[in-house]
Amino acid sequence: MHAEMTVGNSMVMLGQAGGEMKALSAALTVWVPDVDATYARALQAGATSQSAPEDKPYGHRNAGVVDPNHITWWIGSPVAASVMLLGDNMFPRTR
Repeated sequence: MHAEMTVGNSMVMLGQAGGEMKALSAALTVWVPDVDATYARALQAGATSQSAPEDKPYGHRNAGVVDPNHITWWIGSPVAASVMLLGDNMFPRTR
């Protein structure tokens, strides 16, 4: 199952565990201006690395951490070359 809804100017995505995707307490995705700095700050605050920051082929820079409460946080930002600005929001370009 997968569902998406918009609350204010934020998208909320819901998913279901299954197959290779194990059940998690919670997993949240946040868009930030600087993935690397946010990742480093999370590690300094006691999180453990799920995945180091890296540019993905779909035009995002992503990283993942797990906080001391076992919440998974996915940290992301569009890569500058693949960003379309709409008002105050950044969205990945779609073609």
